[in-house]
Amino acid sequence: APRIVPHPHRAPRVVPCPRPRMASTKMPPMSLSEAYAKFDAIADSDEGSDDDARDPDAWREALREETELALMRTAPGLADDASVVAGFVAAQRRDEGATDNRTRHREIIDVLSSRWDVLGAPRTARAISRLAKDASLRKSDGDATRGGAYLEALNTLEACRRSNGALALFEAICTPTDDRARELQ
Repeated sequence: APRIVPHPHRAPRVVPCPRPRMASTKMPPMSLSEAYAKFDAIADSDEGSDDDARDPDAWREALREETELALMRTAPGLADDASVVAGFVAAQRRDEGATDNRTRHREIIDVLSSRWDVLGAPRTARAISRLAKDASLRKSDGDATRGGAYLEALNTLEACRRSNGALALFEAICTPTDDRARELQ
């Protein structure tokens, strides 16, 4: 990109910047068998274990830790309560294979009833929204999963706010008695 060079007595002039020299990216020619030979030595055990990915407690703890660090970095005003918010995000995350977080209703009710002063505050919703937006701008699968957890947390907070609390919300959802409650499911 050109840069402008000021001169004390004349109008500024545009001077082109020299282009950096790039190293050659050409690879030496090889046959297909040579190219794929490096994969022959990989055994199934070398590919990593999916146990951590499928262990919901380990996944929730990792989500809680990552969320707390992200909140401390992006929402300094919430730093004292970052662990509470991160704990809620992890607690309310739906179980693998579930379509919603109804199965987590006991944990959600416990967290929200004990810390609604923090979790119901508008600054908490703004901070979680910021995390969801940041996660959506990155392109990895892990960021998409975290972004989904943040959006679920926002939805749960708003649904509890509109339903006069977590207990009322989950009573209506888990044991629907009218059309509105069935619609919430």
